[in-house]
Amino acid sequence: KTGWTELRNLARRFQQLYPTILPSSYSRDQFLFRGTDRQRTVASLQGFAQGLFGEDGWQNVQFEPHTEPDLLLRVSLKLSKYNF
Repeated sequence: KTGWTELRNLARRFQQLYPTILPSSYSRDQFLFRGTDRQRTVASLQGFAQGLFGEDGWQNVQFEPHTEPDLLLRVSLKLSKYNF
């Protein structure tokens, strides 16, 4: 399976388990989507959004631009100097 499919299915399961926490409609006030600039990350993020908001709803999601360096998503960049 591709990352896109796996993340879509994961989001669907999360929504089934936690419908009160994860509403099925997108609101920028409730969700923040941010990934890296790598194509596989972008595709996985889109798959997750589709799993939450459906075939049409995910296209309304506003994906935040990545920051460089992104120490939240790529913490290994920060820890590399500590030889972990």
